Amino acid sequence: TLMLLEEMYRKGLRNPNATQIQNITAHLSCYGKIEGKNVFYWFQNHKARDRQKLKKKLLAQMNQQQI
Repeated sequence: TLMLLEEMYRKGLRNPNATQIQNITAHLSCYGKIEGKNVFYWFQNHKARDRQKLKKKLLAQMNQQQI
């Protein structure tokens, strides 16, 4: 299930709309209990983690240039 979400994210799906969330939830419900809000928050959290990683990387690069 997680691999499926990560694959969609990698292919460019960042902000799924309500219909997409419903479809993803229906597909993932084959593997266990899941709600649309779980899918919605997974994408929100994944985007936030990506932003944090990017920010950390950019700060590290800036610090390297100052040395």
